[in-house]
Amino acid sequence: TRALPGTEAICGYAGGVRTMAAGNIQQGLAVELIAGETTVGETTPLRFRVTRKPQEEPVDDLQVEHEKLMHVIGVRTDLREFIHIHPERVSPGLWQVNHVFTNAGQYQFWTDIKHRGVVYSFAQPPLTVAGNLVKLGADKIPKLEDVKARFRIALEMPGEIIAGHTNLLLVKIHNREGTQVGTEFFLGALMHVVVIKDDLTVYAHGHAGNHL
Repeated sequence: TRALPGTEAICGYAGGVRTMAAGNIQQGLAVELIAGETTVGETTPLRFRVTRKPQEEPVDDLQVEHEKLMHVIGVRTDLREFIHIHPERVSPGLWQVNHVFTNAGQYQFWTDIKHRGVVYSFAQPPLTVAGNLVKLGADKIPKLEDVKARFRIALEMPGEIIAGHTNLLLVKIHNREGTQVGTEFFLGALMHVVVIKDDLTVYAHGHAGNHL
């Protein structure tokens, strides 16, 4: 059974997607991460300021995309920690979420918002989390096939992955009886897929379809 891509393979495809580094924006819509000293095990307020440059005018008229006004996705730079959080508006142009980091290291965040029909992904400057670095055991390292919550999940590539071409990725899920199962809607999609290059220079947030 093939799990073919859905009609909206890339988040916001119908209106376009713009990906940019937050620190390089001199004009237009911008989202900037504001965070102070960050330590493992302590509650850290992560604030995101949404403005229009160069006037620094606060922007509040974000649009709901996949049931939220803002999605923040982060990874540790070794790609062994993954975070998906949703800040909420606390004042004009300012969004906040409290987060507790469970492991030290350097983290890269991307902020996804939708404004006037266009989805934007802003790459934030790296954030350093102080504290003890816990090395993950072999059972915690991501694999192409793994067992989670009694489900076996496998990522397959039927052919060679080629840059600049349309590539097919298959995600197969089986229950403990070995029967292939589908997925249910979560945050407005049957499956969320985040693709991040190992040097953190490429980020894409897409959605797979459920075809049993």
